[in-house]
Amino acid sequence: MPYDVEALWRVKIGHFLKRGIPIRGVIHVGANDGYEIDWYLKLGIKNIFAVEPENESFRKLAQKFQATPGVFLSHVALGDTMGREILKVPSQGTGGSTFLVELHNSPSVTGVTHDYSESQEITMTTFRALLPLFYDLIKVEDYNCLVVDVQGMELQVLKGFGPHLEKMDCLNIECSEVPIYDGEAPASEVVAWLGERGFEAISPIEPHNDILFVRRQLNG
Repeated sequence: MPYDVEALWRVKIGHFLKRGIPIRGVIHVGANDGYEIDWYLKLGIKNIFAVEPENESFRKLAQKFQATPGVFLSHVALGDTMGREILKVPSQGTGGSTFLVELHNSPSVTGVTHDYSESQEITMTTFRALLPLFYDLIKVEDYNCLVVDVQGMELQVLKGFGPHLEKMDCLNIECSEVPIYDGEAPASEVVAWLGERGFEAISPIEPHNDILFVRRQLNG
């Protein structure tokens, strides 16, 4: 099917569509205010599950999409543990919010120096535990693409998916070659961990950028 040309390059998952991998649905962890969701909809993606912990970002996300058919929202943080955690929010915008401690090398890698002026106590859970709360709305088999943008907690989020990760065909995971947060896994560790679970990276490791993965059987 023909896709919206602008949408194909506006969001990284357009690369999967250009490779001929159909996307039934997207789970986006760290959706912020929903910029990418607009483009997912323009690509004709019918099932979207967006997870965002930061309060103001989620307010904007809900304002835009809570009434959109096929779009489901959750105001929690995902990881590999459950409880209440403190989210640090920078004064210059919510996009750099993190549960981790930023390391000294972060500004030289990202080009941004964050001043964390606000903190929010947020519910942390795992995708495996979250999914049953949406049992009457969401069928995980309707989703085969995962996007993770969580400021250093990528591997924790992936581990928290448990057996549901194997239902994905393609992944878009933001990683750092050298960790920029205390507790962040280096990109090579994320690549190796996913490789053990049947996913191959189709884009290179960079200092700080998204890495695209496809299920090994589809990378032909």
